[in-house]
Formats: sequence, structure tokens, C-alpha cells
Amino acid sequence: ATNLWQEDRGFRCGQPARSTVQALVDRLVEQYPELRSHRYRYAVNSIYVSPETELSDSDQVALIPPVGGG
Repeated sequence: ATNLWQEDRGFRCGQPARSTVQALVDRLVEQYPELRSHRYRYAVNSIYVSPETELSDSDQVALIPPVGGG
């Protein structure tokens, strides 16, 4: 499995101005095709968002995989 986040550093990805979460995800999937195997929820700056959410330069984006529990 690809780990894009490590405790001591984040993953930085420059995006064009007025880019969206979905555009970022599409770019990541191009670089890491194994990301296609899951459906994700998205969060920007610790708030759940839709894929159409526009991003700013300093935003932190999280791809949250499905989890199970009970």
C-alpha cells in the first residue's frame, strides 16, 4: 500500500489556482493508481467536504478510506 503521509512530513502537491478536491484526487490517482481501489470521503482543514470544493494554497486535504466497526 502507498503511504502518502508519514509522521515527520506531509505530501505536498502544487495545484493550479481555483483547483478542486476532485482535481487533486485525479492527479494523485494518476501517480498512485492503487488509490482507485477505494472510495474515499474528503476533508479540507479537518472539515468534511464534497469533491467540488475549491482549494486554497494552504489547505490540508485528507482522503479518508472506508472503515468498519460496530
